[in-house]
Amino acid sequence: MKMSTKIYILLFIFIGNILYSQNIKIQYDIKYITDTIENNPETKTMVLYVTPQKKVFIDPANLDGSKDHEIFFNDDFTTVRERSTITKYFSIEAEIFSTVETLPKFEWIISDQLKKIDTTQCQFASLNYKGRKWSAWFSSDYPISTGPYIFEVLPGLIIEMYDSKNEYHFLLKEIKQVNYDNIYFPKALQIEIKTLKNLYLNYYDNPFRKLKEKGILYSIDENGNKEPPPNFDLLAKARQEYIRKNNNPIEISDAVKYNSR
Repeated sequence: MKMSTKIYILLFIFIGNILYSQNIKIQYDIKYITDTIENNPETKTMVLYVTPQKKVFIDPANLDGSKDHEIFFNDDFTTVRERSTITKYFSIEAEIFSTVETLPKFEWIISDQLKKIDTTQCQFASLNYKGRKWSAWFSSDYPISTGPYIFEVLPGLIIEMYDSKNEYHFLLKEIKQVNYDNIYFPKALQIEIKTLKNLYLNYYDNPFRKLKEKGILYSIDENGNKEPPPNFDLLAKARQEYIRKNNNPIEISDAVKYNSR
């Protein structure tokens, strides 16, 4: 997959490990498809904050703008990489959960193939990971072994990355030094991946459980008139269809298997 959007990089002098003593903000544009039936791509901006202690990948719209960046999020791309672990964050019915995994050993295959992205000389690498075949273009001009989402351990910064199905595509937009102390995450319940999948399945089976439990007797229209309560069975069927159609996670092997109703 190719993107014609021009890359604007705020260039700093990066010398070896000096990068790791600084706070770095790396911005990526992501184009992705959650609904493989309609095949309509979505786009958003994600940022990777690199500090001496951790790497945080997050939607900047979910930061509150303060110095310490308290975070509010509603997407499943949020990850924190530390020395040997990855913490992933998930939101289900306004509740926040996290899983902790051992940092994977990415088995990159690096080739001699070169190309320029904008003015940056890049080298090609490929990777099979959790059901997707990835192509990556990295640059040793930026001697920081990292990239979007959880991907890293190449001999340079990942500039562009996409999968063979053209369903996920990352493109570097900006890299610069920033001044902040930390990113504070809201309290999350740490669970196992198996438990997380069960929570998704429980929500799928009864997506309006919480509203039903409130015993709604009627609703109010825009004119203030009372109407019968919503038909939760019809709403549930529509919600379940939406969930099934938008079940294309970045890690295919971890996708929840939903049964049609």
